[in-house]
Amino acid sequence: MTMNNTKIKLTSNAEIEKFRPGTTCQLVGYVDAIESPKRYNTESVFKFILNNGTGLRVQVNCWNKEIPRTQREIVMVHVIHLESAGCVADSEFNNGNYRGAQISVRKYTCVENLGKFDPETHEAAEIEPEVLQLIPLNAFENSVFPWKFKTIGYVKTKLTTIKAENANFTKGFFSITDG
Repeated sequence: MTMNNTKIKLTSNAEIEKFRPGTTCQLVGYVDAIESPKRYNTESVFKFILNNGTGLRVQVNCWNKEIPRTQREIVMVHVIHLESAGCVADSEFNNGNYRGAQISVRKYTCVENLGKFDPETHEAAEIEPEVLQLIPLNAFENSVFPWKFKTIGYVKTKLTTIKAENANFTKGFFSITDG
């Protein structure tokens, strides 16, 4: 990484969004959650979450023989640099909020602790403003919409919240009108 007066950059959202199962990656983020190693039949797994400073949380899994060397480096709120880590398919056991892939520490993965996260020496990637498509209310009937969009209208009914199947989400329902 970099020394002198240059800030160490955490991995951007755009770079993380490119992670796909079956590829290798580099990830720099600070530790914001650690699970103690767990045993499943004959396998052991150690999990932790790396945060890129903009709120994107990526789960990292470490299996069997790789646990001791990895666990020594993982400290809460310390910046970790993973080099040549494997991207694996997401699963229902992912405790992060990035769902494109999970990261797996392999025997050839370099795990480096870069010290405690400090805004003076570590730089989170800037959050790029999201541009949303404006869709008029009269276009709603029988239409297919992007996952995120914006519209203009008046709230007609009270917002009702419903707990989603995934504990990380809450669904909300309401009616809107154009006048």
